[in-house]
Amino acid sequence: MASFLRARLPLRNLDAPYCVELLLVSSVASFLSIRAFLAATNYPQLGGQNAHIAHLLWGGLFMLVALLLCFNYHGRPTRRFCAFLGGLAFGAFIDEIGKYVTKTNNYFWKGSIAVIYIVFITIHFFLLWLRSSLGGVTSLNQEEALANALDLLKTNTGGQLDNEVTRTQILELLEHADPEEPLTNMLKTYVAIQAQKPASRSVPGVYLSLRQWMQKKYSKLVLHKWFSPLLVTMFVMQMITQVITIVLFFLGKQGTICHVIRCVSQETPWVDGAQLTFAAISAILVLCGVWSIRKDRKRGYNFFLWSVRVQVYGTQVFFFFTSQLAALYGLFFNLALGVAVSICIEAEEDIERLQNFGEEEQPVVDGYARVPSDPEMGTSQSSSEGPWRPYDKKYANLFSQIKF
Repeated sequence: MASFLRARLPLRNLDAPYCVELLLVSSVASFLSIRAFLAATNYPQLGGQNAHIAHLLWGGLFMLVALLLCFNYHGRPTRRFCAFLGGLAFGAFIDEIGKYVTKTNNYFWKGSIAVIYIVFITIHFFLLWLRSSLGGVTSLNQEEALANALDLLKTNTGGQLDNEVTRTQILELLEHADPEEPLTNMLKTYVAIQAQKPASRSVPGVYLSLRQWMQKKYSKLVLHKWFSPLLVTMFVMQMITQVITIVLFFLGKQGTICHVIRCVSQETPWVDGAQLTFAAISAILVLCGVWSIRKDRKRGYNFFLWSVRVQVYGTQVFFFFTSQLAALYGLFFNLALGVAVSICIEAEEDIERLQNFGEEEQPVVDGYARVPSDPEMGTSQSSSEGPWRPYDKKYANLFSQIKF
């Protein structure tokens, strides 16, 4: 039954997670840039005294351009550029949501930032689902593997298939394609002929280069010996702050449960109650993490990670409702903590895997464990670095490694 349904569904694209990630990042950047520009220029209006050209219209124009480009040109570079352009357009579009969900067309509607944040979180959840469902070549069926191999070849036609990483990816896809399909064997022969040419080095684009630079700097910082105690201290300080906030709230309201429901703001009584609830859950998770990390570091880090998830997916929604864009400071802090904890969890998992090799086979360089290479990060198994490469290079795909 599953194969019957799959045969009639569109073929999945391995490049989809990257495109959705690029769309999400560019959407957030577009939205924040527009808000910052409008605030700095005192919210100017284009169109004179009798008209107003809203930037929502510019968003629609850029969406149209992205669609036309996607319709007219082949290849991953075009698709990725369209994802970037579409993200810029979507950020301009979603920024004006307050005008279209209120009767007064209020751009400054109090709930607009929270609604926009929920939309971005929804896209992020969709990205996480894509990454889990498209876990690699083995997650594709034979038709999808062949289609993705052809998609890579479309960008490397004209005798330009001289990149070793690209050839490795295409061959891996063809190995999972139907061996009885004549096109599969023809493509294998073509790639084998191109493999006789000298291999060139893969050069990432601007976004990938920036992302790799960020991950390299941040992962080196996180993997220092002094960072782990500092990370635990930051979580403890956050927990203390949350506990103090809850205690002061109860003391200010005579300590009755009913006042937690009514809360401080009479206009939105449910918001403060929700914030206190998520703060209490986050504090409990941090306390569990501090207790567990002494015996099991990975388990302690996972408690910290769940605390960050509660903050990002729960508390921050209501912070954006009450504090508007001022809540960005807390969001960036929690995201930095979440990425740091994710890197620490990856390090602990690598240590567990390396212990299975035996001490004499554990590869260590400059204090860093060495992990298997990843073709999508620009290094193949047959590269000059051999089948293992330094640990601090693992996180070339930083945003794919975070676990929240």
